[in-house]
Amino acid sequence: VTADKPKRLTTLQKIKKIEEVLEREIKPALKKDGGDIELVDVDGDFVMVSLRGACTSCAKSQTTLKEYVEKKLRELVLDTLIVEEAK
Repeated sequence: VTADKPKRLTTLQKIKKIEEVLEREIKPALKKDGGDIELVDVDGDFVMVSLRGACTSCAKSQTTLKEYVEKKLRELVLDTLIVEEAK
């Protein structure tokens, strides 16, 4: 038995799913530590975000981006997503 290939998401579907996961899963966790996150842009598999609040000056902000935000989005949206901080 072969697994069905995951259906390709349109750009709009991808953005909506990313926003949904940010709101439901990621923002509440960051807010507990005085931080926040905002979706800036989505370009292909690249997700650009802006860290806010305590996250902007936190030494662990890059770890948070890769080990938490990126992992969560890969798990719940698309496993090829790459999260980067908007400059």
